[in-house]
Amino acid sequence: MLALIGVLTIATLLFFIMTKRMSPMVALIVIPIAGALLAGSSTDTAKYVVDGITKLAPMAAMFVFAICFSASLPTQVCLILLFAASYAW
Repeated sequence: MLALIGVLTIATLLFFIMTKRMSPMVALIVIPIAGALLAGSSTDTAKYVVDGITKLAPMAAMFVFAICFSASLPTQVCLILLFAASYAW
């Protein structure tokens, strides 16, 4: 049952975004919460949201820094740094 609710949540999310009935920001917030409530985790939903934001915030801060940093450098320097970083892996 839980897998079916997950698939229906994703299908509903795609439907609302692709048909432009909801903005992606609103759809990505409202529809998963509705799916969680439908799955029966009404008391734990707020805890899941806080845990997700707590785990995601450092990564979002790194992306913002990377975008700001790379926007301030010339394109050639960004490409050199990108190549050096990918070569190091």
